[in-house]
Amino acid sequence: MDMATFGDIAFAKGSIKEANEFYNKAFKLEYEAALEFPKELDARTKFIWLRSAAALAYRAGFFQKSRALIEVCRSENPPNWIERELQDILELIAKAEFEKD
Repeated sequence: MDMATFGDIAFAKGSIKEANEFYNKAFKLEYEAALEFPKELDARTKFIWLRSAAALAYRAGFFQKSRALIEVCRSENPPNWIERELQDILELIAKAEFEKD
């Protein structure tokens, strides 16, 4: 998550390109962690990693990847609080896509 924090700092400074690079790196690391989830860990941890990877994909502008991760997470019946956060990410994606047009 350090990469995401660096992305937030760069974004706040107006360095959009640098922020996107940090978000991209953060997404890749979180995505790999979610995919290589050790089975002995609590399933809630996997939901958190998938949700986090979906959020980072959104921040990096990878909307399709974010949606795909959300669908993977939803397919495994996440707790309600994760489901609400996934819905929030989908709403952010919809808003970003609407504003692009």
